[in-house]
Amino acid sequence: MAGAVSALFLLDIKGRVLIWRDFRGDVTAVQAERFFTKLIEKEGDVESHSPVVFDDGISYMFIQHNNVFLMTAARQNCNAASILLFLHRVIEVFKHYFEELEEESLRDNFVVVYELLDEMMDFGYPQYTEAKILSEFIKTDAYRMEVTQRPPMAVTNAVSWRSEGVRYKKNEVFLDVVESVNILVNSNGQIIRSDVVGALKMRTYLSGMPECKLGLNDRVLLEAQGRTTKGKAIDLDDIKFHQCVRLARFENDRTISFIPPDGAFDLMTYRLSTQVKPPIWVEAQVERHSRSRIEIMVKARSQFKERSTATNVEIELPVPSDSTNPNIRTSMGSATYAPEHDALVWKIKSFPGGKEYMCRAEFSLPSVTAEEAMPEKKAPIRVKFEIPYFTVSGIQVLVLKIVKDLMSYHLGTYNSVLMRTCAGCGSGINDHLCPFSGTTSGPLLAMSHSMGETLRYLLGVAGPSGFGSSCTAEQVTQDIYCSNSNLTAIITGATSGIGAETARVLAKRGVRLVIPARDLKRAAEIKGWIKRESPAAEIILMQMDLSSFTSIQRFCSMFLSLGLPLNILINNAGKYCKKLQLTEDKFEMTFATNYLGHYLLTEILLERMVETSARTGIEGRIVNVSSVVHTWIKRRRFNFYDMIKPKDRYNGTTAYAQSKLANIMHTKEMARRLRERNAKVTINAVHPGIVKTGIIRDHKGLITDSMFFLASRLLKSTSQGASTACYVALSPQLMGVSGKYFVDCNDNSCSSLANNELEAQSLWEKTHALVYSRVLQVKMARRRAKGSQQ
Repeated sequence: MAGAVSALFLLDIKGRVLIWRDFRGDVTAVQAERFFTKLIEKEGDVESHSPVVFDDGISYMFIQHNNVFLMTAARQNCNAASILLFLHRVIEVFKHYFEELEEESLRDNFVVVYELLDEMMDFGYPQYTEAKILSEFIKTDAYRMEVTQRPPMAVTNAVSWRSEGVRYKKNEVFLDVVESVNILVNSNGQIIRSDVVGALKMRTYLSGMPECKLGLNDRVLLEAQGRTTKGKAIDLDDIKFHQCVRLARFENDRTISFIPPDGAFDLMTYRLSTQVKPPIWVEAQVERHSRSRIEIMVKARSQFKERSTATNVEIELPVPSDSTNPNIRTSMGSATYAPEHDALVWKIKSFPGGKEYMCRAEFSLPSVTAEEAMPEKKAPIRVKFEIPYFTVSGIQVLVLKIVKDLMSYHLGTYNSVLMRTCAGCGSGINDHLCPFSGTTSGPLLAMSHSMGETLRYLLGVAGPSGFGSSCTAEQVTQDIYCSNSNLTAIITGATSGIGAETARVLAKRGVRLVIPARDLKRAAEIKGWIKRESPAAEIILMQMDLSSFTSIQRFCSMFLSLGLPLNILINNAGKYCKKLQLTEDKFEMTFATNYLGHYLLTEILLERMVETSARTGIEGRIVNVSSVVHTWIKRRRFNFYDMIKPKDRYNGTTAYAQSKLANIMHTKEMARRLRERNAKVTINAVHPGIVKTGIIRDHKGLITDSMFFLASRLLKSTSQGASTACYVALSPQLMGVSGKYFVDCNDNSCSSLANNELEAQSLWEKTHALVYSRVLQVKMARRRAKGSQQ
């Protein structure tokens, strides 16, 4: 007979051993728990789905029933099929005794369980598993679980997929269309077959029992209603709905009406048999030279409009398995040889529409080949990519109505949608000379960025964090007090407006403050104002002018000499210049103060933050205060050298928006670098909202004052404006969150340019070179001055 089992384990859903029987003494419960923990961690790995796993010399075989795992462990070579069958028979025995097998029934009947295990397996070999026979031997009374029988839904008309009494402070609906596209292309570049398989994925957070109606650009529906749409209509085939959809109504008038489940679910899946134009077309030319080397030229061309940009493009080109000595050149991105996949992998982070890029590669081949060589396999070229704001099939969400239970939510009907497209795995979604498949995400309805966000702002609706635009800095930090943590924070621009309020709230929460300021007299007034409310607050004032590199270096030297820890750095100070002004370093004043100064300050103090977090175990946090005006800047207006020394006609608003865009790019790139070095420091950007603060002191006038008076109902108070910076600096909910952009205390989206990794990296490198070359020039000038004096 095959080898025997070493032990049998009954585990809970988290992999903790509930009951176990040791038959041979060579596998412990600790080993079983350790293995199952690793298995749970690899839950997304396809290989981990196998019921038979070999790990560290032990063969584990397991099955799941309800919230219980049954698992055997063996060091001998067992018959896996017979053991798995045995485990299923064990479940049937337990159900015979306990009515149902769950963690609760095992805990209530552990004595009976041990008796049954002794009879069903002896020294690791399966024995009796017939429940009727066992019941003649083991007559111990078992506690039987009460299983309540529910009447069928057709009788009660109950909504089985949604509980009653669901309530939310904030009511939201998110809808995303995700499509996987399969295309087969022959060697002549002709598309042989293409189809689109899609799904409408929803996340609903609605109170009560809401009834929703969804409208798509379905050709049958539009023709029946005699309507037209701006885009093309599509023919939906092979539709499959979630059980919440009323099928009778859809059959009658093609209306998708439903009461949604609470949370995430797939509303509908469908298939489209349609010709799809590959968004990225790849052509490859291969030349062999005397069997000793091979030369490959790859041309990739984007076939979508210029306003769209593909990101994370990855082109995998098969090469001979015996290729060596790669010599690769690309016109964009980077390409590497992956010998484990016998492929050349070309990666392009950003691929704008209407562009064409080239990649050339040369490989050496062995000079000696087998006389009877096997015919060469021609594997497909594979392409992966993602295109925001773009759809392949043309499906559109025309309308989403919430028609019952939600009249008080002010949601109504939203037609505006956000588009996003991905292309994925399989044989590439898009182009090339062979098969491929991918994913396309289409209309995403998150209450619409234009109308939904505005309504949420006006109504003060809370986001996922539990806070919204109407929350104050004290409210978002009311459960936080840091006196025992001995936190130290540096806040720039803390002598007025949002900065002063941020300093007041942080001091109230027990944080030691270091306030750098140009005007120490004004800083002393703010210190006194804070002290009156928080007498125990520790506040240190220091001189610093953010527009002067020399002043920033002097401040950092003074601070570092104090030997204080540094946990929080809030780069809040902002400057707006109506007319062109230059700093002492001959840079444009707004950009230098808002971005260059904060960049240098962060660079010098970063090591102290990393040291503090490593020593104390408390995560360091950097907060860059940006603005929604960063979205006004397009790529052609974002030239680094023009921003530091403007050549054309100066515009103060543009300069301010450019500096705020640079703040976000600085955030993104530094977050990436911090992750690479595994530093326990995070950095995030925030938009405080529309607040009339000292930043517009140079923009006073009848028109400006009149506009602020008329828009007073839209403006935030200073305390509301400071809430997001305080939340990001102190909230334990954001542990480990880095590189994000927060609005109203919630993660938000920024412009595509702000998300461009290549642009952020380029800005970082240019800033680093400029700042440190200028710092070096100042040092050399000082040395020459000292030498001439001597």
